[in-house]
Parts: sequence; structure tokens; C-alpha cells
Amino acid sequence: MRFEAVDARQHRADYYADALAGYKAVRLVDDHGRTRGELVWRLASGHSVEITEFGIYDEADRRQGWGTRLLDAGIASIRAFFADKPYRLRRIYVFCDSTNEPGCRFYEARGFQLAVVIPEYYHYCDAALYVRNMERDGA
Repeated sequence: MRFEAVDARQHRADYYADALAGYKAVRLVDDHGRTRGELVWRLASGHSVEITEFGIYDEADRRQGWGTRLLDAGIASIRAFFADKPYRLRRIYVFCDSTNEPGCRFYEARGFQLAVVIPEYYHYCDAALYVRNMERDGA
């Protein structure tokens, strides 16, 4: 008997095709080709998406509206993914450091609601889990 580590895309590729296709990065790229921020999302279940990474990299670019535009572009990417699916998008969720007050306010101002705080999720602080109900948004 032996064990093999294989690329997950080889495991039941037909069954997991949507999950594998539903893993995207949306980048904010300036006129010089430099990435200024990024939103990465993944299909977490047939009806839910997790934003796994989100940020505007340069402090000078923050509070200029770029984060809102990047989030809007990310949600547009998510909606486009669901456009031809036999199931609909129900929820988008994102984890945020509980100590990141500007980040928490950012998500709350854009329709995300605090669902739960998970103690000691990160080695340095708690995690705040935010959820946006896309059914209410008409997704």
C-alpha cells in the first residue's frame, strides 16, 4: 500500500469543476502595470463565496475609493461566475482581524454584517467574520 500526494484538480475533477473554476483574483493595476491591490475569492459551497484576500497595498492609495471599486469589481466577478449556474449566490463572507477597525468599518459600510467573533483565530488577535446576504441584494 502507498499514498500519493496529487494535485487536487485531479480528484473528482467533474464533481469539483465549479469549485476549481470558482477561485479568482481581481487585481487593481495602475497605468504602469503595477498591482496596487487585490481581491481573491473562492467558491466555498454551491451558494457561498469567501473573499480570502483583500487589500490596497500602498497606504497612500487607501481612503481614495480604490477599495470600494476593487470590492465592486470583485463582486461583479462573483456575479458573472454565477450567471450561468443552476444555483444562485446566497452569501459572501470575509474574515477580518478584529483589531482592524478601519477594515471592519469598511465591510460594514458596504453591506456586510458581523456574524461572529472567533477568539484567538489568528495568533495575534481574534477574527471578525463578516457576511453579506446577496439574496437581499438581488444577486
